[in-house]
Amino acid sequence: MRRHRISIICTIILSLFLASNIPAKEGEIKVATKDMSAREIGLYENDNYIARSPKSHSVPSEIKQVKNISTTPSEINRDGIYIKYKKGIVKDTKTGLEWLAGPDRDTNWNEARSWVQKLNFDGGRWRMPSIDELKTLYKKGADKRNKTPLLKTTGWWIWSSKTLYKSQSVVWCYGFDFGHTGLLDRHDSGTMRVFAVRSKKQTTDDT
Repeated sequence: MRRHRISIICTIILSLFLASNIPAKEGEIKVATKDMSAREIGLYENDNYIARSPKSHSVPSEIKQVKNISTTPSEINRDGIYIKYKKGIVKDTKTGLEWLAGPDRDTNWNEARSWVQKLNFDGGRWRMPSIDELKTLYKKGADKRNKTPLLKTTGWWIWSSKTLYKSQSVVWCYGFDFGHTGLLDRHDSGTMRVFAVRSKKQTTDDT
């Protein structure tokens, strides 16, 4: 009788040992004590360690990979070194400058400066151009105004940002009729136009 009891106890112990070492099937949860050495995958819950099969930790099919979103603006036209984008911005790939043509109407310098200062278009950073920057646009015969036709305007003269030394009422401007500079009272507006310009960003983002 004693031997029979010992045999039953040994059978139970062996069964428990084998059950604790059987790998869990996919999706199955196996509960074991904290004394078990196989703890690579699972979590503790009260005094028990819940082991799960590795396959049960795969990424659900409904979670899809996020694709990289391009921030490059859409190009709509090209003219040599110039590229025009959907937003109306014209980029000079040689200098890195980005240009935006202002209202195509007679504009005095005060109105031109005000328009540029309020321009928060496409991230802002717009300013009035210098004479040297305006000179880079001049190209005789490129269009009716001797510059890239991507910058639309019917005016001949573009205001610069610089006023005459000792006279804040006189401003430098650039004429695209013959590619030359001039001085004009800031209140004059005949055939005067405004362009906004911005330099390449001084960061890793060159949008």
